[in-house]
Amino acid sequence: MNQEWLYRKIIITGANGGIGLAIARAFLGEGATVILPVHNNAGNIDALVEEFGSTQVYPFQLDLRRIEAIEEFAGKVQKQFGTVDV
Repeated sequence: MNQEWLYRKIIITGANGGIGLAIARAFLGEGATVILPVHNNAGNIDALVEEFGSTQVYPFQLDLRRIEAIEEFAGKVQKQFGTVDV
């Protein structure tokens, strides 16, 4: 494990599948905390939580089409995590 990413907080969009899921899995494997804004919580997100634990994977319901939802998401992330690294 590369210590560079250990405990870093990273927001990853598109983690329901494809490249986003692969990126989330790679950062999780390096010990990062991932914050996953998802429109629909597919089984892949639940599988990440099961595999890496709820202290490392934080899914948030988010509709990126609504600016109000994005602002609300940003406020929740700031309140819960403070700063985000990536």
